[in-house]
Amino acid sequence: MYNQKYVLLVTEIRSLMQTHKALKEVVESAEADLRWRLAELYKTVNQEDEQKYIDLSGMQGFLTTTETKLELKKTSREQSPNTQSRMLDQQGSSKKEPDQPWAKSLYRRAVKRCHPDTIRVNDKEYKEELVAIYKDITEAYSNNILDELMVETYKVFVKPKEIIAEQIQILEASSKNCKKEMAVLYQTKGYTWSALTEEEKELFLVNFMKQQGIRFVDKFKIKEVLSRKPKARKAGERPKNNLRERVKGKK
Repeated sequence: MYNQKYVLLVTEIRSLMQTHKALKEVVESAEADLRWRLAELYKTVNQEDEQKYIDLSGMQGFLTTTETKLELKKTSREQSPNTQSRMLDQQGSSKKEPDQPWAKSLYRRAVKRCHPDTIRVNDKEYKEELVAIYKDITEAYSNNILDELMVETYKVFVKPKEIIAEQIQILEASSKNCKKEMAVLYQTKGYTWSALTEEEKELFLVNFMKQQGIRFVDKFKIKEVLSRKPKARKAGERPKNNLRERVKGKK
């Protein structure tokens, strides 16, 4: 009864998940680029306009006024450095495997087809693909993410022995939620920024700042900042804390 609907939903969600992931990466990259440029421009804003710039640019939490920096410097000397130890060893216990017998059966049958120890193929790329699927199936099962479990197991042509209403409801909710999240991403600053050409980006920021009455110490800095590209960091490398470096230099 539900067989055809199950296949259609799993196929649709797989496509939606891929699109959602790609869209999220675009938005995150564009937002990082926009934040970097706004932070660079902030360095040339008149001190009395700093808070106004932060509020208008939406950079609360990323930028700090000169006045606030000075206050933080004072209070940091008074605070004790030992305020950090918490329990991070409960990550394993937070995982919860599904209770549904059909989910356990789905998992067990699927991993038999893609477990690294049982794969008997000479094609290296295909083997790597199967191993990746195995990891995704295991992660979905370990974290009780049933929609992803159904999508990932179907990649190795495994579906529940009996399709029931519960599975269809989970998939329909997943499809709806994925579309909703994508609609939100399309409305973000990051997506808007990613769709602009380099010339449009320059015009957008220059005109926006002028209209809001933000005064810059160096007006030519706006174009100069927008023409530059952020320095690429290696994977896992943390951004340099320029404020900390300046404080060290004054000691």
